[in-house]
Amino acid sequence: MKVKKLLACCLLFIMGMALIGCSGVEASQGKALELYQNLFAGLSEDEYEAYQAWQNSAQSTGEGLGMVSADPDALPDWLKERFESTTTPECFDNIIGQTLFTVPVSAYEKGYTIETPQTKVTETDNGYDISGTLSIKKDGSEQQVDVSVSIQLNEDGRISFVDIYNLSNITTLLA
Repeated sequence: MKVKKLLACCLLFIMGMALIGCSGVEASQGKALELYQNLFAGLSEDEYEAYQAWQNSAQSTGEGLGMVSADPDALPDWLKERFESTTTPECFDNIIGQTLFTVPVSAYEKGYTIETPQTKVTETDNGYDISGTLSIKKDGSEQQVDVSVSIQLNEDGRISFVDIYNLSNITTLLA
């Protein structure tokens, strides 16, 4: 009788540990999907105005060299909300520095709406590859482009690297 209880307790413990492991994977996958969707989510008028104000804060960094840099303290809240909470500080800086948020900005400027109707998530050794179709719509017409994003996680489950493989194809459609 005691052996059965011991085995039942062991079985419950093992199942509990397995569920904890699964919830960690689900949480990581959820972060990756959230970041993916935020890369392609549209902007509101207020978000775009905040972006413009940030861009207008740009200052010349050299003696007439034409190099500019926007004030990091004036970074729009929507950028922080979309990317800062799920990423490492270094990854967040790379998203901003490499303007990986350019798709929603360009879409807003050209009057496009964008959607990610089809998404496939593949787990990799150190994160996720997410691929899908980006639907770009304007005035009743629609164009679609395949999109592929690699997201790597650090040992704490935070996103440490993001790469949009075909960003130039997407930005070309939005031009």
